[in-house]
Amino acid sequence: MAAMKANKIDMKNYIQIIQSIIPDFNPEQITLPFKELHIDSIDLVTIRVEFENLIGESISDTQWLNFNSLSEIVNYCQTINNGEAPGEHINNSLTEKKKLRINMPQMAIESLSENWLFKEIGDIHWDLLCKGLNTSSLHLKDELDNRLYATFVRITISSAIALNQFIENDEIEISSGIKRFGQGMYFSDISINSLAGNLEAKLMTSFSIRNDTDNKKLVKSQPHSSQNLITEHASMPEFGNHYRLIKKGELKEIVLDKHIFPIIDSIIFETIYELNPYYDLNGVGLLYFAAYPIINNVCEAKFFNMSADKRWETSYHTMARDILYFANCNIDDRIHYVLHSYEFVGDGQVKINSSLYRDSDNTLMARVFTIKKEKVMKNAFIFGAGGHARVIASIIHKRYTNVFFRVLHINEDNSIRENTFYDEIDQYRNADIFIGIGLNTARKNIFNTLLSFQIIPANCIADNAFIASDAEIGRGVVICPGSVVGSRAKVKDNVIINTLSSVDHDCLLSDHSQVTAGVTFGGGTLVGENCFFGIKSATIPNIKVGNNSVIMAGSILYKDVPENVVVGGNPARIMKSI
Repeated sequence: MAAMKANKIDMKNYIQIIQSIIPDFNPEQITLPFKELHIDSIDLVTIRVEFENLIGESISDTQWLNFNSLSEIVNYCQTINNGEAPGEHINNSLTEKKKLRINMPQMAIESLSENWLFKEIGDIHWDLLCKGLNTSSLHLKDELDNRLYATFVRITISSAIALNQFIENDEIEISSGIKRFGQGMYFSDISINSLAGNLEAKLMTSFSIRNDTDNKKLVKSQPHSSQNLITEHASMPEFGNHYRLIKKGELKEIVLDKHIFPIIDSIIFETIYELNPYYDLNGVGLLYFAAYPIINNVCEAKFFNMSADKRWETSYHTMARDILYFANCNIDDRIHYVLHSYEFVGDGQVKINSSLYRDSDNTLMARVFTIKKEKVMKNAFIFGAGGHARVIASIIHKRYTNVFFRVLHINEDNSIRENTFYDEIDQYRNADIFIGIGLNTARKNIFNTLLSFQIIPANCIADNAFIASDAEIGRGVVICPGSVVGSRAKVKDNVIINTLSSVDHDCLLSDHSQVTAGVTFGGGTLVGENCFFGIKSATIPNIKVGNNSVIMAGSILYKDVPENVVVGGNPARIMKSI
């Protein structure tokens, strides 16, 4: 019976799997002990998962730890294989969403704290993992009842903006999901979205048993759980496979945010970092995964501050980082930092290639690839000095070095007097421009004049305004505190949406229109160009309002409004043509 089972999956199938993971593997080496074969722990985990998928059955930890060679694993698999197709992968979607506001605990050096960020996304990953295994972190154990720790082996963050552009009181929404490869490797994707910009993160963990006396001797294992609700990848994700190949020295370069980093060991600077146990070690005495980027930052700054005329720490902020973790250390270890290369690549960005080593035995602990961007605080000019200009200033003042008001002289036809604008056109090119004038026609003329000089007015969006992720916002738009722009709504160029107004789903506000305080648009409302809506006016859903029309304060629209009219009342009616 055993012989018949063995024929179900031929030896060549196992050899093909091994060679797909270890390309230079010679079948004659299959009987060699693992120590002589010098096989990597991640390779072994990958082989285990692929063999389990092939035979359609899990290999127990007790049995796995008794194997000394690949031939023993193959013989075991052939013995238990029953020739049936592997069982289907569990396909449950385990995701999570939450919102929070950036306050001082989330910040460092006038920027989003990278230490906090790593801890936050790490905690989300860990929480999803425990939910999928239906256990708490404290009770996560392997089949032999050893306490397990999810050890991060790779974390990548990539942001559309530098971390210093996430500012205090910004509201962010965090979306996350997790998948696995076998029982021992877990991968999560996390998105952080804000009005300022978006950040994407990828995380990969395996599991280790910690030796209570020596963090240098972590042993790979996997959780023993009767239930695993986490979706399984059919094959090792590229994110994990690249880690495996870099660890083995088989991948010669890595790409981060479209920038290519060579995997090199040259040295242009090195220094020693002394651990701060109260900050760098986690609750179980391991070097915290979130400490790695901070250690790297501290040592990197030593190099750049030697020749800089301004402090590196406050001048350059992270945009993207890729950390590949290979080892841990003990409380009395020191970290040897090595800078391999750096290159300024334009647009104020620099890419930095570095590594962290355990100083006691020169073991590679991590490779760190970083992209930072120079902090450039612009000036802001607000055209206008009245109430609306002051509202804009109150929204934007924290984001700029200086905010200047410019009083423009307007002709009777609402055009700009040339001598009040053109004399300063050059300095406007290096600043952000806001149009703080409420009169639609004057605002339109200023907007179009700026565009003729290829100057695009900036958007002014209050921190506590809500903008749906699938809404579309044009150029030179002002959205004041407490306002809402709903799903699939479109707000075109140079539109003002004032305090506590609501633009419901699928609405369209066309160019140069103005919405005053407390206005409500029912879903699907279409507003033409240069329109004006008075305080607390409203529409029922699917109303159309023609170009240049004025809706008086408190009016309620129950039917469409033609172009060039003034309407008022409840229900609203045409008062006059304009």
